[in-house]
Amino acid sequence: MTRIFIRLVLFVFLSQFLVTCRKGTVYTIKGRFVEDCSGLVPVANEQFEFICHGGHGGMYGKRGLNMKVTTNSNGEFVMNYNSKDIKANRIFIYPIFQLEREDTEGGLNPLENIDLGDFAIKPTINGVLNIVVNNSYTSEDTLFILDPFTNGQDTLMIMPGPFYNLSFGPNLMNGTQRIIDFSGSNVKVNHFVIAKLKMNGMSIQNVYATVSASQCDESTQQLNMIID
Repeated sequence: MTRIFIRLVLFVFLSQFLVTCRKGTVYTIKGRFVEDCSGLVPVANEQFEFICHGGHGGMYGKRGLNMKVTTNSNGEFVMNYNSKDIKANRIFIYPIFQLEREDTEGGLNPLENIDLGDFAIKPTINGVLNIVVNNSYTSEDTLFILDPFTNGQDTLMIMPGPFYNLSFGPNLMNGTQRIIDFSGSNVKVNHFVIAKLKMNGMSIQNVYATVSASQCDESTQQLNMIID
């Protein structure tokens, strides 16, 4: 009789466990997308795709669930999904940007509720670019500093060699990649300036200056570009 009772208890326990596993857990990602740091213009009625990636292989590894959501007239969205449908360990948001966590190899953790709050699609900072010259090069060399506000589509300044230390700004600079810091519910944004160094009128190498700041930080940020 005791054995029958024990088997019955185990059967009930395992049945409940399997049912729970099949049901999974429902998680939510929500937020409000706005155009820029003013927060005044919502990204209304736009579709975003949440793509799960994980494992190894290809650029992002194997794919899991792809989820699409459309913002309302105020830029707000709420998306629910079940953990049993997730076959990867991180989530990226396309097409405008990707989100990364500092404590993982990249992407949002799909197994937790996430509130992005007001999230600027085009975050900007006031940046001062400091050109620090360790190698002045020659008159045969040229430094093309690309405009950070147009993501390098335009040339901000052409600096013929020999080079010298120079600072200019503050100028508005676009963010390029977001890092979510969940410990403080703070969104950090990487900003960078690219310059192209043309040596002897022929070969070209890229030179970078980067800074990480809180999204829409109003303080002036210093970016140092080292010319070696």
